[in-house]
Amino acid sequence: MILLDMDGVCFDMLGAIKKRNNAFKPEKVESYDFKQGDYGISRKEVLKLLAEPETFSMQSMYGGIYDAVYRLSRLGKTVGYTSVPEDCVDIRRKQIDLLGVDPCVFIGKKPVITSATVVIDDDPSVLDMYKGMDTKCFLVSHTYNKDYNADHVIRVDCVGEAVKILEGSK
Repeated sequence: MILLDMDGVCFDMLGAIKKRNNAFKPEKVESYDFKQGDYGISRKEVLKLLAEPETFSMQSMYGGIYDAVYRLSRLGKTVGYTSVPEDCVDIRRKQIDLLGVDPCVFIGKKPVITSATVVIDDDPSVLDMYKGMDTKCFLVSHTYNKDYNADHVIRVDCVGEAVKILEGSK
């Protein structure tokens, strides 16, 4: 099973926050938890926006994501592996449906899925959960995870790059 994260991997959450508050500077976010960086608005405001359905509704898909997800799905069962606030579950399910993959939506921390053969995510802490397992881990690069390095993780710029690597290993 291929686990595909949504925010920061398929959908542009930082861009949606910028749409909601133009003072936000996504390129200045230096940590996944928004504890580092001078990104134009308070951490409290970012966390508030991250919990609102309006922000989820304003996300756009990254370029090339449809093709990348289609190709990924040809390599194995692919699921949208994501965690959202409870009142955003329906929005997220609709977004995942647009991609044509099965939803695997959680409220709170994502669990380890032991049957996963591949995980594509932008959160280093999620990929750390798969260390020592026979799971190929890809980290989609962003300013907030630029300092993360781990031997079990392959850094990529986008889902399409991960797909190319996986296609080459078949």
